[in-house]
Amino acid sequence: IYLLVTLQKKNRNRLQHKQQVFIGYLPAAKLDCFTPNVHSLAGYQLFHHLLFLLVDPIIAAGQNDVEMVCVNLLIHQVYPILGAYVTK
Repeated sequence: IYLLVTLQKKNRNRLQHKQQVFIGYLPAAKLDCFTPNVHSLAGYQLFHHLLFLLVDPIIAAGQNDVEMVCVNLLIHQVYPILGAYVTK
């Protein structure tokens, strides 16, 4: 799972300003312990529970401000917003 960061136009083409931050890894589980009729549901529930565990701190930070070091190396109070996630 990667967090995409929107940068100002003047910094978008600079290589030293990364636009993606790795926030977590979701392993692929075989879920062989489940019967075939609940296998799909168990995978669905596991994926969404793990995704919630990864993005819950981001949601909490959006409700309360957090300090971040920005591109200009100054510390700013920001409210990160989680808009959507995209999968293959």
